[in-house]
Amino acid sequence: MDATKATRERWQTEEMPHKRGFLRFKRDFSQAEFDRLSLGEVPHQMEDKWFIFLDPWLFFHRSWTGHCIFQLRLQTDGRGYNVAETWVNRDVQQYNSGGTAKELELLSKLIEHLLRDELGTVHRIPVVR
Repeated sequence: MDATKATRERWQTEEMPHKRGFLRFKRDFSQAEFDRLSLGEVPHQMEDKWFIFLDPWLFFHRSWTGHCIFQLRLQTDGRGYNVAETWVNRDVQQYNSGGTAKELELLSKLIEHLLRDELGTVHRIPVVR
């Protein structure tokens, strides 16, 4: 197992609650971007608020509580990957989003964060369609 890869076993997590909503989030990823997403992210200090891993969905958990906030099902089309399905936590005891627009904005920021390297460069390799 790759020591740098986030896996479900590396953090205490909770399943997405039954109170969830479908989120219309669309995004394409190149193979290189998918490879980076598949590494996920393990928190290393108190300020790191997210634990993210791929198994086989891409899960976004709050690091302090383990609550699952987003989960995305990615699918390949042979040239890259795209988001086939996205769910968001709707249990206000676990997550109070502020509305769909804020949820989409947060999810986009989290994905962009994952795609950054240690120098802060976003590697966007276009998917040819």
